[in-house]
Amino acid sequence: SSSVSVIDTETLTEVKRINTVNEPLRVTFNADGSRAYILFHRPGTIAEIDTSTHTQLRSVAIPLSSSFDFTISPDNRWLYAAGENVVVIDLKTLTVHKIILTESTASGVAFSPDGVSVYVTVSYSTKFLILDVATHSIRRSIDLGKNYQTIAISKNGAFIYLARIYENIFVFNTKTEKIMTEISGTTMSSALCMNSNSTRAYACIFLY
Repeated sequence: SSSVSVIDTETLTEVKRINTVNEPLRVTFNADGSRAYILFHRPGTIAEIDTSTHTQLRSVAIPLSSSFDFTISPDNRWLYAAGENVVVIDLKTLTVHKIILTESTASGVAFSPDGVSVYVTVSYSTKFLILDVATHSIRRSIDLGKNYQTIAISKNGAFIYLARIYENIFVFNTKTEKIMTEISGTTMSSALCMNSNSTRAYACIFLY
């Protein structure tokens, strides 16, 4: 649908519906919760929402025909959006700051907790990218032997969970920069997230 619903978590009721022109794909909040950002799948667009009034403040078109994921830096300065490439948005001005070219479609992005790095999964490629936030460029490209689509990072930044359809979830060690283990029985995972202290990871299993 072309709308975003605001839900009161205490009553589990809809308190407002924000109508949008395009179909929203994902929503994320900045660190202090004062702003929500909406990612639209086609065409690529980012909308900024004031969470005190539940109204749209600004929006920016991003040079992506399709967008799949986005992430916000811990200091609320940068937004990285994944699609045909990775687009860097300056949240102060809500403008496109830079486009980071990837060899294939970027499907998942996640900031390290210290805001120094961004990790990128690349669909149709076995490469896993580590971006340098200071220069907004690729710092390292690692061949993991498989391509992954979904990503979630632990609060301390030590581990990254990687998932793709038809495969189990794999755990990537950010210190050694290698896959350290595979979690059996987790095939068909289409989305990943972690709780606030990273003691639990949750996977959305795709059924059809």
